Amino acid sequence: MQKRTRPAAALCGAELFALGGTLYMLVELLWRGYTHWSMCLVGGACFCLIGGIHTALKGAPLALRCVACAAAITAVEFGAGCLFNLCLGWQLWDYSMLPLNLCGQVCLRYSGFWGVLSLAALPVYRQLSVQLRRSSGFFRPPQRPSARSTQASQAGFCALQTARPNNTSR
Repeated sequence: MQKRTRPAAALCGAELFALGGTLYMLVELLWRGYTHWSMCLVGGACFCLIGGIHTALKGAPLALRCVACAAAITAVEFGAGCLFNLCLGWQLWDYSMLPLNLCGQVCLRYSGFWGVLSLAALPVYRQLSVQLRRSSGFFRPPQRPSARSTQASQAGFCALQTARPNNTSR
């Protein structure tokens, strides 16, 4: 398998980020009945984290990978909650009424939910990343021409040169 170039990897990451953010917003719409544009940013980051964690911990027990995903998503949610809710005052969510919450921004109940949700997100992440790599030639580094194709193109060029009439008299 060929290694992707940095710009291609970044584009693939941006597309996965956007798709993950969109999926996150859809889950939130189904769960709560409403969402906010900022959740696309949070969801994109979480989606990419899920794929990265499951890839980095490949071979580790599934339960450990889910706990790692739950911890990472909870950390992103906490950071986003502190920024959006506490600093900017947007009041997007408030878990202060739920038990085992931290500053009303995250709670243990939803941390467990994120671990389980990462199981569903993993095959989606894998499938989308494979489709993105295959769908565009941009994701494949340019191929160097083989010696055989270079010789063939040079022979064709030489044939064109000899077939032209020599028009040197003016």
